[in-house]
Amino acid sequence: MIEQGYKKFIVKLVIISVVLLTAALLYMVFTGNNDYRGAIFTSFAINFLNVWGGAVYLVKNSALEPKKFVNKVLISMVVRLFANLGLIFLCLQFLKFDRLVFVFAFFTFYILFLILELNFFATSFKQKPENKV
Repeated sequence: MIEQGYKKFIVKLVIISVVLLTAALLYMVFTGNNDYRGAIFTSFAINFLNVWGGAVYLVKNSALEPKKFVNKVLISMVVRLFANLGLIFLCLQFLKFDRLVFVFAFFTFYILFLILELNFFATSFKQKPENKV
């Protein structure tokens, strides 16, 4: 059951990614400013890998009992959050991106992907047979 939810999640993730990247690309084309390309695509890549990794971790731990399952997922979210903060720091220190664009794009992708991930988490956890009363 969770694997079916994972497949739907991946489809939604790809669709949202295509829409967001297309919107960013169209913005750059119409404004004629391609300087933002690196910042936007780097922030997208970090967040895409973050949310995809979280979903894979969720699926791999789906057989655990509910309390351990929730603890592992929440711990993974905290670890990934700190990893993202480290990556933000590294990108802002060493890459020559426009800082405002990078941070705005990063948190836009982060919030949208987090909503998608939490939706996947909630529906997957609800569908686990041992969680039915």
